[in-house]
Amino acid sequence: MKVLKGEAPAKMSFLPLSKIDVRLNKATEQAIGFTIPEPVVQKAHKIVS
Repeated sequence: MKVLKGEAPAKMSFLPLSKIDVRLNKATEQAIGFTIPEPVVQKAHKIVS
């Protein structure tokens, strides 16, 4: 958001991730012919059909 408001990326401090939210779209997976590995599916917070 800061970049969209005009702040230069080079002047922004690095902020480590505090939360990771994994979401998978099974319809897109099938449409592009990709198989998401089961360990990734198990860690997903939300799966959309």
